[in-house]
Amino acid sequence: ATPDTPLSPQPVPNLTFCAQNLAGRQLVAWAQVEDETNVPALWLFTNTGVPNYATIPLLSPKVTLNIKPAVSDPVSVSGDHVDASFEASKVKVGESITLTVTTKACDGEPAINAPFVIRREDAINRQGVVNNANPVRVGNTELTTAQTEYHGVTDGQGNATVVVTQENGPGVKTRLIVSSQNYPTLTDNVDVIFTTITSPDSDKASMYGHMIESATATLNGITYTFTRPKLAAEASGADKSVVDTNETWALFNWNGADNHCNILPDAEQLVQMRHEHSTLATYTGWPATDDAEYWSSTKDQMSGYHAAVHMNSASVVRAADSDTLLVSCVDKAQPAAHPQITLSPQGPYKAQVGESIDLTMTVVDRDTQKPLP
Repeated sequence: ATPDTPLSPQPVPNLTFCAQNLAGRQLVAWAQVEDETNVPALWLFTNTGVPNYATIPLLSPKVTLNIKPAVSDPVSVSGDHVDASFEASKVKVGESITLTVTTKACDGEPAINAPFVIRREDAINRQGVVNNANPVRVGNTELTTAQTEYHGVTDGQGNATVVVTQENGPGVKTRLIVSSQNYPTLTDNVDVIFTTITSPDSDKASMYGHMIESATATLNGITYTFTRPKLAAEASGADKSVVDTNETWALFNWNGADNHCNILPDAEQLVQMRHEHSTLATYTGWPATDDAEYWSSTKDQMSGYHAAVHMNSASVVRAADSDTLLVSCVDKAQPAAHPQITLSPQGPYKAQVGESIDLTMTVVDRDTQKPLP
């Protein structure tokens, strides 16, 4: 409302201003003329100027009302696990947030055993797009729509605690509105965020997430660190993109992948990384839907092809360099192989001229003792 626009609804006489959520407000009041067709008028005349007369309707003057502020907020709510950067309570999907609801009278004294209501607004993702999939649960009530309500009562000190969860949430922020049941205009709100492992904690991400930024794997006694694939919005030089679990990821052909990484992992490194992060406890959250393929630096026997690794199955396949796949970079390449040749049986060897000696040659890496091609 403005000084010229009436409040809607208008204050009622049987409730205090505080109970109507008007405490601390500055209002403008003026009389309501019952019969606007018969308003008293004042006739003015002047000896100078043109026009030199006018009729002025006599209406009641507007009066400013400064309403005393309440000693404290009649209804307030706060949550634990506050993330100041988001101005919200933030936990991972599957974890819980505890809300504390407090009700007080306008004089600041606790309003005991006061009934209250909690409802929600539309949930939004990190880019502000509405996504109401798998909504929050307040206590034992799932707020399936913005009209669904949780009802509670404060205790003898005017306090109540309520647990909020969001099982299988997509990674969204939900605003919860707490209001007095008896005085519904008295409200407060709190934002809750439940993050998902399938989205990175990036301002370019669609959803609120806690995806692992890097993962390690140990191969032949050496530990390697791999970085997560880039979102399409984070990467430069990507050739295509793919949507996986609400996020859009960058895809590169092999040359683009090789340019994108300082070091592109070989197939053996990628397979080991996948094996070490295949359980729920070690899951990275990196895109793997539909057996997503990741580029490797391993050359194929055919020109124009390299090995790719299916991140779901850890299988290695041949991929044309023109294919567009996901990319994870690694901090270092495997050390160069040092061939070690062994003949069996061991010499010395002796045979007559014209006879043959049957030998078996084994070629392994000197450091790992693994066979070399």
